[in-house]
Amino acid sequence: IREYAAEAEEHRRLSRPVVDAMLQAGLYSMSHPKAFGGLEVDPLTMFRVVEEVARHDSAAGWNLQLAVAASCFLAWLPDAGAAEIMHSPPQTIIATSFTPGRQAIPMDGGYHLSGQWPFVSGSHDGHWFLFLPQIMDGDQPRLDDQGSPVQRFMFLPSDKATILDTWHTLGMRGTGSDDVVVSDLFIPERHTALLAPLEKPGT
Repeated sequence: IREYAAEAEEHRRLSRPVVDAMLQAGLYSMSHPKAFGGLEVDPLTMFRVVEEVARHDSAAGWNLQLAVAASCFLAWLPDAGAAEIMHSPPQTIIATSFTPGRQAIPMDGGYHLSGQWPFVSGSHDGHWFLFLPQIMDGDQPRLDDQGSPVQRFMFLPSDKATILDTWHTLGMRGTGSDDVVVSDLFIPERHTALLAPLEKPGT
């Protein structure tokens, strides 16, 4: 990790040998369920591992903590949807941005998703993206009982989106936090879940 830290800073993304080394060590699998070949370690252990990685390169630590955190949200999905994501590939890396305000339009069996998400750290190495769009009713956001916009987690394969070269910054350059664009992409219902409340988590 330390050997390639300067290269990550120069190229504005983690170096592939670092990603491969963390994959081989199982670091991206720390929060994956054992049922899918993950380590399913406790949160304190994950924090200590991320802290140790960050001692050698802050960008690697940042991307790792986002990936293991994003994997935890698979608990919101139906079992069938979570299984599909965990098995493609077996050591799935999930990249995410929780920037609100983008739009998903309901349709039979799922949603049409469109929008541009900034600050998607690890975007070049993620197999799946996790986004949190607003659900639309026509040209207006759907509102809940408290009058707040309804949001759903949505997982989508990274090869169905476009990464823009936008991450030109002074700090944390190695995180590769470029913008990601999605255009009218169908997301099946089983790859989505209501943000709150989480009343019936998957097994």
